[in-house]
Amino acid sequence: MNGLKKFKGIDDNTGCWLYMIRCGNNALYTGVTVDYNRRWSEHKSGSGARYVAAHGFVEPVFLQKFETKGLAMKEENFIKKQDKMYKEELIKSPLNILTEEMKKW
Repeated sequence: MNGLKKFKGIDDNTGCWLYMIRCGNNALYTGVTVDYNRRWSEHKSGSGARYVAAHGFVEPVFLQKFETKGLAMKEENFIKKQDKMYKEELIKSPLNILTEEMKKW
């Protein structure tokens, strides 16, 4: 897994995940996946999204679970239209279930 930890404690066998990662240029990349550990590993190795590959993976900063991929994608589209200040506030909100342990690499 490219040195990434498999995080336990969250039921990651069902539903879909909305996530944000901070890139090397301090931008926030937003995505959706059914397996955040695999996807973050892809981003970190440079085989994920072109934007992240070009600007570098720094750390995951947001994680929210949805019952369906459709709901997660709807929220992803909404967040992508928001400004960075909104996204930074979302990262601080109770909707973010990403733990400090998960942020440590």
